[in-house]
Amino acid sequence: MTKKILIEDAIKICLERHIPFCCFRMPFSDKLAMIVQNNAECDKYTSVSHIINNPCKGFVAVPFDKGPVLFLREDFRIETSASKETAEFLLKSKFEVSEKQTETSTSCMTKTEYLQRAGKFIDKIKNGEVDKLVFARPLATGREGADLLAIFKQLSDKYPETFVYWLNVPSECIWIGATPECFLKREKSTISTVALAGTTQTTDSIKWSDKNKREQNFVTDFLTNIFNEAGCISWKKSQPHTVKAGALSHIRTDFCATVPDNFDIAQLIEKMHPTPAVCGTPKDVAKKIIIKGEGFDREYYSGIIGTTDGPESLDLFVNLRCMKVQKDKFVLFAGGGITSESTAEDEWNETELKAQTLLSVIKNIKQNKNICLHFSFYML
Repeated sequence: MTKKILIEDAIKICLERHIPFCCFRMPFSDKLAMIVQNNAECDKYTSVSHIINNPCKGFVAVPFDKGPVLFLREDFRIETSASKETAEFLLKSKFEVSEKQTETSTSCMTKTEYLQRAGKFIDKIKNGEVDKLVFARPLATGREGADLLAIFKQLSDKYPETFVYWLNVPSECIWIGATPECFLKREKSTISTVALAGTTQTTDSIKWSDKNKREQNFVTDFLTNIFNEAGCISWKKSQPHTVKAGALSHIRTDFCATVPDNFDIAQLIEKMHPTPAVCGTPKDVAKKIIIKGEGFDREYYSGIIGTTDGPESLDLFVNLRCMKVQKDKFVLFAGGGITSESTAEDEWNETELKAQTLLSVIKNIKQNKNICLHFSFYML
């Protein structure tokens, strides 16, 4: 008789046996879900259209710019405990994989370097080359003493309003994150998305600066133009309002539309990605400046992640508040929107705040482990 395997048990088995999986929790849900693939290599595509246009269940990861679109097939799904078939697969399978992950050559920016680069971005805006730019930087912290399962569980508990995920493909990459931003959701004839921009610390009384309002307006105007041209049967948008994402708050405008049966959702995704919330505007000009001026490859940071079950069932998010897991360190990413009202010092402080989403959890787990180890030693 096969023993009952809960999600946490399944994760431990997959880690031990190099079985690819993705575990995730939708915003404002208390239920975890886990998908498992029955072979070591995930599928790779040059475009998200190849995945979206096929009725195939799984988890997709789209890069900000260059790189493969990854697709982890849902060969097995666990929501509470594994079915008999899934349990038998987990207990009988083990993959030998050669790690393809390469330690990133990206060096973390010093504050001085960040301020210099941000200053150049601000100058380009003031010179009229572009209206808005999103400038990001990588950060690194040691992995020792930080259990991945503990990180995922604490992110899920601490940030209920976010999409929390753990994509674990040993032969390719490992990413963990808790993103507050929906990219696109579709349920049959209904699609929805959000314009989310502007950042401040969460307090009892938030007053948004003109800079933050302007930053969010760029995203709203971009999506408004896209929805006007998309061929929807009808669509509407909400008034901008404040939403909380942990210790940070943002300005959000909701978009919702009804689309015809033959609606080309993949084409809409290609037009939307990347939005001004993670790139800038005009999009093509901003993207070129970012790729040249940031000095590192964003990879899947500020790309698209989420689940798909074919073109009529999508739950996609912008990959923010995330990190790439490497052998001995975590590489985190944090960015902020720059407009003509920006100052380099303020933008640095914003990236510091955003990085705390993950850094605070990592630090807490390391401290708790050290306390437990010290207590065990004392008891001996």
